Amino acid sequence: MSCHKEWNDDFLDMNFTKAFRTGPYKKHREDILVEREISILPTRQPRVEATINMRKHTEVLKDLTAELDRLESTRKKILVKYTQERTQVIRYSAESQGHDPPAWTLRAGEAKAERAKFIMKCPSEECRGFLSTAYKCGTCQMWACPDCLVIKGEEKDVEHTCDPGQKESVALIIKESRGCPKCGQRISKIDGCFAANTEVLLWNGHTKMSQDIVVGDELVGDDGLIRIVEETCTGEDEMYEVTQGRGMSYTVNSKHTLVLKDSHGNVEDMVVDEFVKLPEKKKKFLYGYKVNGINWPKKDVLLDPYIMGVWIGDGINNGVDFACCSEKDPEIVHSLLDWCNKNDCELLHDDMYRFRVRRAGENWKRDSIGHGATSATCKGCLKKKCDLCDLPSSPLEKRAMSNRNPLKEALDYYGLIRNKHIPDDYITNDRETRLQLLAGLIDTDGYLGCEGKRVQISQSNHAIGKQIELVARSLGFVASVDILKKDNVTFPGIAAKNYPPHYRISISGRHLSDIPTRIARKKCVDSSPNRDWLKSPIQIKPIGRGVYYGWNVGGNHRFALKDMTCQNNCNQMWCTECHTAFSWDTGQIVNGVIHNPHYYEFLRKQGNGVAPRNLGDVPCGGIPGYTRIYRLLPASSEHRTAIMAIHRITSEIQDQRIRMYQGRFNMDDNGDLAVKYLMKEMSKDDMKAELVRRETKRNKHTAIRAVLEMFVNTSTILLNGLCDRTDANGVEKAPPDVEEIKTLVDSFLTLRNYVNDALMNISRMKQCSVPQLTPAWHWSSFNKVTPKTRTKASSVALAAATAPAPAAS
Repeated sequence: MSCHKEWNDDFLDMNFTKAFRTGPYKKHREDILVEREISILPTRQPRVEATINMRKHTEVLKDLTAELDRLESTRKKILVKYTQERTQVIRYSAESQGHDPPAWTLRAGEAKAERAKFIMKCPSEECRGFLSTAYKCGTCQMWACPDCLVIKGEEKDVEHTCDPGQKESVALIIKESRGCPKCGQRISKIDGCFAANTEVLLWNGHTKMSQDIVVGDELVGDDGLIRIVEETCTGEDEMYEVTQGRGMSYTVNSKHTLVLKDSHGNVEDMVVDEFVKLPEKKKKFLYGYKVNGINWPKKDVLLDPYIMGVWIGDGINNGVDFACCSEKDPEIVHSLLDWCNKNDCELLHDDMYRFRVRRAGENWKRDSIGHGATSATCKGCLKKKCDLCDLPSSPLEKRAMSNRNPLKEALDYYGLIRNKHIPDDYITNDRETRLQLLAGLIDTDGYLGCEGKRVQISQSNHAIGKQIELVARSLGFVASVDILKKDNVTFPGIAAKNYPPHYRISISGRHLSDIPTRIARKKCVDSSPNRDWLKSPIQIKPIGRGVYYGWNVGGNHRFALKDMTCQNNCNQMWCTECHTAFSWDTGQIVNGVIHNPHYYEFLRKQGNGVAPRNLGDVPCGGIPGYTRIYRLLPASSEHRTAIMAIHRITSEIQDQRIRMYQGRFNMDDNGDLAVKYLMKEMSKDDMKAELVRRETKRNKHTAIRAVLEMFVNTSTILLNGLCDRTDANGVEKAPPDVEEIKTLVDSFLTLRNYVNDALMNISRMKQCSVPQLTPAWHWSSFNKVTPKTRTKASSVALAAATAPAPAAS
């Protein structure tokens, strides 16, 4: 078909007969499920071996438990052995579930085991398992000869003579190929991965070494959006070091796919061992490149990001003082004064270049700037006059009742008092927040060169310097760093002295003027370079054989390293024998954000076909408090009881009811079935039936959860809209009148209609029980819709959905 539609339940229900859905389509879906699981059997082999070991040790454990009961006199000796065996059970239980064993289960001096790697199908015709790199089958526990692949038996060192012809053929096949996980056929392809200790950028702004990447880790994609690690692998191969002219060096294996740009900016994928064979002239026109910014979502922060940048640059570690020159940088002092006036604070001039923020109050001995202070009485003006101290006095308006300094309280919340750093909430925030933060840093610590086209920031604190580097690169700017020595530095009246080296960040880019600096002489200017400075020439050289670590991510399979260098994850392989693609992520459900179509369908109905919010966003602030809504509604309002009931059911669904469907929501690991299949404890048909049963249950709970999440999100938005009594200009609005409350209740009735209809539709399509919202806004279970009960169910649901909300008693 060329309809470009997703074949979800709604689409199937509307366009196909029940006979097709329960017949050919169902059989096709069952075949896909079981073939998908069979295709990734090699990844399950370690769990088979671990299960076998677990069962062996479990039998020993049972015997020892009985022995403890019978022989109390020897309890201590037996307990020692009992504990040892139990440790092994826990170890292999963890491995059988695909997890690393706890560190305490390893024997003394035993290092953490490398991820098991199974390379080819077991030669035995009676076995379904796979051989490990040691050439032992993880299922039948037989040893195979690594030279000719003939089964030797249960002992590894049994005498065996290889056929010379077969030995030569096997050696060539093993050297140039890998085994298909479905049929065992060898094919010539190797995964592309990284050497150990390659730093990878995480979505939370931190970094992680390549060998420590695990399933579920969140990386940064080449489009600046999140990528979820879905599978990991490891192995040995020829390794190559990639050196960038303007970026970090990293080491990859021979089959790693490089993501390159040509001289025209076109993106091209090329395998390492293909790149090294290119003529030198062609290599010069292929470049590595960096990701052009990160699109983190907006987060609420306690302190204005510009003021945070100013404090990082010129703030004193006590959390209340700033080192500023009011004569040279009056804009900074103005910004501090504006922030104080808006946040129940006052600004004082304490010393020649020191200004202090204190909480607003009426009983202070000293007057503050703009509230009675003059240069004649100012303590700081005695050493250096500040014109701002002569600002006209205005009455002090104290809005909040607090005995704490708001500035110090915010800094203390982020753990910044005597511990300067940029909080993660400011780094992984939206573009505007990061630009304001960077503006504050430049206004205090920045130096502009090249007529405003380049910014330099020097930091004695290298950790803060690296954070500034990340902020600049996450905004799409070109950032380079170097270490600036501070030896034999002199100041007026002070002898020459050696200081710690500084971390210097140079920032430039096409949109540098986006940085909203406030000091006139530090206004940044866009540059128009004749080259793309995010591109970097590369050189590749072989460094010998080594261990590599790889992973697969969702989306277009691209992600960023520590310095934003764009990379590609492991490639798929294709078996020419059974025509099976077998990337390690085959058959795996994508982890990450669960998209909710019900929420946006409701918004489109309410907004004449337009959904005003972005996909996946969460209403800011959560559900407003019960008391806040109760006090806001007039006691005489006939709708107060209904709205409070709506608040109660929204909280109930969010805190309790959704959890009923949480446990099965991410149930995508069918490794236990694969283990039973490989050990011949389950047939292919039985595995197919169980896979279908699990998917059916998972799809049912996913659909119900989506509707409930839509209700919670939409209800939260409506309730927050009621509580928000401030207009766009910050002017306080009047309490809600009768008409506004009635309109809100009507919106909730429309929402309830949609929710109940959507849940009934799920019940009809999936033949399952679903919840319903009653006219009194209570949670009620509803039995599944069958052909006999469909008419009655529809009438009951319609009556429940359209009934008016209960009035106040």
